[in-house]
Amino acid sequence: MRIGWALAFVWHESWAFLSRGWWLALLAGMPFTLSEMVRWRQAALGIAPFLAASSLTALLDTCLFLVVIRFVTGGLGLRQALRVDAVTLRRFAPFALFTIASGVVQYYVYLTDDTLSTYLLANAVTSLLGALLAPWAVTSATGPFACGPRGSIRMAAPHIVWSMAIFALLFALQFVGELLIELVPLPLPAITLSGMTFTDVGYDLQLLLFGSALAVADQVAVIAVAMRAGVTPDGHRTLRDTFS
Repeated sequence: MRIGWALAFVWHESWAFLSRGWWLALLAGMPFTLSEMVRWRQAALGIAPFLAASSLTALLDTCLFLVVIRFVTGGLGLRQALRVDAVTLRRFAPFALFTIASGVVQYYVYLTDDTLSTYLLANAVTSLLGALLAPWAVTSATGPFACGPRGSIRMAAPHIVWSMAIFALLFALQFVGELLIELVPLPLPAITLSGMTFTDVGYDLQLLLFGSALAVADQVAVIAVAMRAGVTPDGHRTLRDTFS
């Protein structure tokens, strides 16, 4: 099982997408980053406005995921990947609704319980769902039919250890990256908006850039997991043969 090849695939395809669609990744990550900047300074507002921003992030992340799948698996240019027809949208809609709902639940847990144990548990559950539902995600976005959640789990379950190892390595990368950002923040001057002074602008900007890139890497990893499980979209190499 060549996990190294899978990581190389994730790096290569993530870079290929980000070199063209970096602005889409930043757009998807911006609502959550901005809401976090405000939340740490205006906690008295309650969770409602921040949950709304997180819900918007879940929606934008899911839209980004659709474009990333089409870009990577179909060998499409960014403009072609963005041109999604009505048939594809209808086929992708059930997966999208599930993903958005689970994302909102995850953000709610994050906003109401910020302990380390809950954070790690939420990430583990998210990784497990991502691995088991990867074939559903990719077939929903590429067609001509979606395998559905049950079929997806049947395909992905035999490869669950391999898949979780990939996500664990990406989580380790996230931990190291965020630690380095905290230790060496970008020295930018403070700004004041609507009566609030933001002193950690450089730190927040680094988190936005790193988090946006990592989100794309996580999505490409889901594609690798789906191909490991046997999904072979037209016009793309088969990872199952490479990693078996």
